[in-house]
Amino acid sequence: MPKYYIDKKSDSNIESVIHREGCKCLKAENKDLLGCFSNYYDAVEIAKIQGYLPALDCDYCSSEYIYRKYAKHKR
Repeated sequence: MPKYYIDKKSDSNIESVIHREGCKCLKAENKDLLGCFSNYYDAVEIAKIQGYLPALDCDYCSSEYIYRKYAKHKR
């Protein structure tokens, strides 16, 4: 299972973004390890439990984001 990290927000108006290990958008100096998960949905839920609100998946590295975006356009 891949590792997931959260890019900690620096401003209360900006979402905390979750990245899969190896994502080029992840900033090395401002991240916390969430853990190993089989998908983004589990990582997002754990982030919310840990107090990162709102917590969203990364547009770049999230395959679920690509699937949701494609599904919305097919409707």
